[in-house]
Amino acid sequence: MDGEGKLVSVERGGRQMSLVAYVMVPTGHHHGAWRHPGADLGFLEAQWWIELARIYEKGRFDMLFMPDLSAIPDRAGGYGATVSTGAQGSVQLDPLVTMAALCAHTRHLGLGITRSVSFYPPYDIARAMATLDHLSGGRAAWNIVTTSMKSAALNYGISTLPERGERYDRGDEAVEACLALWDSWADGALLADKGSGVFADPERVRQPDYEGRWISARGPLSVPRCPQDRPVLMQAGASERGREFAARWGEVIFALQHSLSDMQTFYRDIKGRARGLGRDPDGIKILCGTQVIVGETGEIAEAKRRYLDDLVDPAAGLLTMSSQLGIDLTQFPLDAKLDEAIEDVPGTRGSLDVILQGTRAEGLTLQEAAVRYATSELTPQIVGDPDHVADELEHMFVNEGCDGFIITPGPLPASAADFVELVVPRLQERGVFRTEYPGQTLRQTLGLPPL
Repeated sequence: MDGEGKLVSVERGGRQMSLVAYVMVPTGHHHGAWRHPGADLGFLEAQWWIELARIYEKGRFDMLFMPDLSAIPDRAGGYGATVSTGAQGSVQLDPLVTMAALCAHTRHLGLGITRSVSFYPPYDIARAMATLDHLSGGRAAWNIVTTSMKSAALNYGISTLPERGERYDRGDEAVEACLALWDSWADGALLADKGSGVFADPERVRQPDYEGRWISARGPLSVPRCPQDRPVLMQAGASERGREFAARWGEVIFALQHSLSDMQTFYRDIKGRARGLGRDPDGIKILCGTQVIVGETGEIAEAKRRYLDDLVDPAAGLLTMSSQLGIDLTQFPLDAKLDEAIEDVPGTRGSLDVILQGTRAEGLTLQEAAVRYATSELTPQIVGDPDHVADELEHMFVNEGCDGFIITPGPLPASAADFVELVVPRLQERGVFRTEYPGQTLRQTLGLPPL
């Protein structure tokens, strides 16, 4: 929008935005969501996930994505505070098993999961993701993470984690190993010829023998070539080293920025880095995290927001920030400015940069930031009627703040249904979002070039 709040018309050039559903139970980015009377807390049952996936597929979403922490956050009061408040990470189902349960109940919806290269060896990741890709007919995506959370490491019997730079260096090797393993079966290697008795052509199955400084994987993989050649690679690096990693490997890159100008800066930076690495920038989709609260009218939407916010325990925001940063924030005065209290953290540097970006913009104190974090985790929040929400999403998209959005829901499944029923039709009418899926695989849905 311009300075007067009018929508700026920008030539779209046929671009279609991507929409990804961010689903983490019992809460996503709004820590009051699970307490809402309309929230269905049956997420320990397969049918809950099946019905939710069907809602998003009805809305032609690109993907349902499950993050993972691999440990109950235990900063700022210990794990007891996390489970008591129902804060993010208090319950974490295994994403791979959960997404596998959805394969037979969806036809087009992408299935994205997180697997940490800090804990899972490349062979395990490559086999699991190839299996999910086959079972889903080519709809799997792997979110690559290099975990910095000490409690997660201890859960896997690892006493110490490498420093940030080394974590990413190991991550580079892990991805290289996975790519080599996925490539160990050539197209057409699986013959299953009953007449000749030849099951697979051994000349078309190779042993990659990947050997790096930290990572090794012999192969070949025991799963034939993926329907989409390899799963879609996702990343969310935000620090300087993280952006390098994302630009090198990411095909879908998640971003958390606080204004259109911040989004545009990140967008240009990542696309430029990718170009410098010899990659086609159009082969990378940058999606911005956005929380949407929509109602039939603006007044209804605002009432929904106020009700949700009243359900939040501010302590949930403080302990979630503490966990992501790897530092107990309760040691600092609540009226202190966050950037005055800390300069660096042992945890995710990108998370600190994002949090500081949001708190500096409004001069928030630690207490104010904790409250805001508990309601939106400082993601852009759009509250309004369907046309207002569509206006804001279209504006950020056509002005190249992003290629689409990671929609973080409120109470589920109601907020997912609201978005699909109220907002998606407005986006489709404007020609910025699909009315039908373009093909079968996730790569086709995302509009990524073939490998």
